Amino acid sequence: MAALVIALVIAIGMMSYQYAGAQHARNTDVRVTASRIGLLFLEDWVAVGGIDDDTIYDPLERLGLGEEAPFLPDNIIPEIVLPEVPGLVNSFKSYGIFTNGTWFWVKLTYNDEYSSGEVYPIRELGVSVAWSLDFQSPTLEYDSQRLVHFSKYVIYVPPASP
Repeated sequence: MAALVIALVIAIGMMSYQYAGAQHARNTDVRVTASRIGLLFLEDWVAVGGIDDDTIYDPLERLGLGEEAPFLPDNIIPEIVLPEVPGLVNSFKSYGIFTNGTWFWVKLTYNDEYSSGEVYPIRELGVSVAWSLDFQSPTLEYDSQRLVHFSKYVIYVPPASP
């Protein structure tokens, strides 16, 4: 009888260890995917010089994601409620992206800093990516543990007027 109890305790312990391991692996995979999405959007935005005119710059079109990836209706979410990043006060675009069985919310923000005597401002570009605890939920339940933020600086040269 004692051997059976010991065998059951060992079996239950092994199953809970496997479950916890699988859960940690899933969380890590989602965080890595969010980081890759954030860096993809940020590097593309840096490559075009931080343009904030949506008639000239559309990340989905530039990245070739418009037809391939499922997005929330109209591809643009009116306003994602993510915490404000200090210094980045201008919201540019927001997206909801579904990939690898998870919804991700991407928010692009920027802020211009003018130095004395400079012709062009230094623009800080920021990309925030968040996901819900319920990975497949198309609504965001924000938690600070499920948010990654990336930022870079560019010298912003406004596009030439036609």
